[in-house]
Amino acid sequence: MAIKDDIKNLEETIKELKKETKKSKKFRLPFKAKISNRKMREGYVTVLIIRDNRNIDFVKEPIIDSTFKLNDTIHALEDKNIFFYKGKPFIIQPKKKLTQ
Repeated sequence: MAIKDDIKNLEETIKELKKETKKSKKFRLPFKAKISNRKMREGYVTVLIIRDNRNIDFVKEPIIDSTFKLNDTIHALEDKNIFFYKGKPFIIQPKKKLTQ
């Protein structure tokens, strides 16, 4: 009987260890936000849009004369506002309502 109890204890500890060592998923860009090398050469960047309700969207947009267009609004850029994620240009843009 002692051997059966030991086996049960070992099985329980193994289950607990498996629960604790659960791997967390790495962040991956959505497919629609990924930029190929060709698009990067053409001047496209990935734009992370943070909306008022704290939702985020990813969009590919071209940079033309240090500006890019989101829907109807045009946003100006500086060199310090462009980040790089895995070697690709990346911009974080908060979107605010004009009525507030």
